[in-house]
Amino acid sequence: MDLVDKENDFALRNFDTECLNGKFYYAYNIPGLQYYLAIYPNGEDEEDRGESWACLIFYGSKERRISAEYTISVKSANFSKNVNKFFDDNDGWGSVLCKTEEFFDSKSKFFVNGEIIINVKGILKAKRPSTSVSIFFDLLIKDVRSFFKIR
Repeated sequence: MDLVDKENDFALRNFDTECLNGKFYYAYNIPGLQYYLAIYPNGEDEEDRGESWACLIFYGSKERRISAEYTISVKSANFSKNVNKFFDDNDGWGSVLCKTEEFFDSKSKFFVNGEIIINVKGILKAKRPSTSVSIFFDLLIKDVRSFFKIR
């Protein structure tokens, strides 16, 4: 069985060394933060071989600490894992879904009609830098004064 991302027209055929990366999303409440779901059918590295993983990967968190509270779930397989983690840099965190053999076994119900649906639901939080607000406010006051020639 191939692991195929129909939306992005990508098929994963080498389960030993590849992963399937989902679409990038932007956190609307945290400027510059991007995230995506990655599926590792046979682990991310040698120590994880024989296990299937689902991970949430973050980019753009170098300037601030990100608090992430989320749940990774596969409803059809009755799988759910809660994650509470802080990220200080470009990083990711995930969960073992099951053994690789079980992942592709039709009895485990990770795949239904040849498709898998992995849900990720949660909250991302970060402190906003206060300096950017005060700099913007100072610039706005100077612009208003120069426009009306206020001294």
